Amino acid sequence: MERYSDEMVRRVVAGIIPTLDSKHTTEAFFQAAAMMVLKRLEKKIGIVVLDTSTLSVTRQYGAPDIILCRDGGEYVAIDLKAGKNDLSTRQQRFRERVIRAGGKYFVCRTLRHVIDAAVSGDLEPGG
Repeated sequence: MERYSDEMVRRVVAGIIPTLDSKHTTEAFFQAAAMMVLKRLEKKIGIVVLDTSTLSVTRQYGAPDIILCRDGGEYVAIDLKAGKNDLSTRQQRFRERVIRAGGKYFVCRTLRHVIDAAVSGDLEPGG
């Protein structure tokens, strides 16, 4: 996975959080920006965030890009998709398991959707 410097991500995220979307960036950059935003919000909104992109289990089992837990124990899985990319078969199976277990699963294509999923879950789960 491509790595982007914190400074590069900060400059982009600083002015365009609502408008940065997956049509105009790579999935790796989208994920770096999403993690930076969520880590900054972590204590403010009472969530615990895990970036699964560096875990080998992610690709092997179709785990989502981001897993978080809201105050109260609600489990939320977020998969980030760029362009016209869709969930792989493994990711679809993983999504079904998360939902069966009572968690929420979101496929997000903009930073605004990532924030909404993390904060309130008002998006339609499942992508």
